[in-house]
Amino acid sequence: MGLEAIGPKLNTSKPTPGHTLYPYQLRGLKVTHSNQVWATDITYVPMAQGFMYLIAVIDLKSRLENGDFDMGRK
Repeated sequence: MGLEAIGPKLNTSKPTPGHTLYPYQLRGLKVTHSNQVWATDITYVPMAQGFMYLIAVIDLKSRLENGDFDMGRK
């Protein structure tokens, strides 16, 4: 689709020194049915006249997505 971020590409995956690191809780878990495990992500998308939050929710078994967005104004 040719979409690309306009702003700076920050690296938010680097842990801050002194912050607690938590173990991955799903390692070894067998996902056997829908609605057992869901994953979410949210991103802030700046636009010409305001911004938009893009939210993605996915069921890890069926891989079905449920998404939504919220338009904000400056």
